[in-house]
Amino acid sequence: MRASAGLCAVLLLGLYPDAGLAQDPEQRKSAEPELTLEQILSQQLGDADYVDETACVNMDQVKDTEVLDEHHVVFRVNRNEYWLATIKMRCPGLRPGVPVQFEKRSRSVCQGDSVRAPFGMTFDEVRWGPACNLSRFQSITPEQLALPGKP
Repeated sequence: MRASAGLCAVLLLGLYPDAGLAQDPEQRKSAEPELTLEQILSQQLGDADYVDETACVNMDQVKDTEVLDEHHVVFRVNRNEYWLATIKMRCPGLRPGVPVQFEKRSRSVCQGDSVRAPFGMTFDEVRWGPACNLSRFQSITPEQLALPGKP
């Protein structure tokens, strides 16, 4: 029995040479390849590396909202802070210049909350369109907001 246990340990060490062996931190450091500046700069970055996102925007701090199109609403918090809300599916009736209604669960508007655009208005009544779920909030700059063809 003792011989078979020793054989198992040898086989495991053969398959996994680092198993059970504590390496000196200096040995591990030298085993990891050092990246050059050129290699670091040539690496592709994901959206998260470029974009500041949040789950909610506090409506008490929002000064203005602007509908950009059927997929995007901008929340202006101050003159240099804007949050772009994205709606995955086309939101019928949502277009620049129309008033919107937010359905939210708190004082903040959050991912999963919804926005509605008017579908029809009379002198005494507004019929609101379907609820469109907000999926993400990204920080944008005033310069990005001013770009033609935004977002």
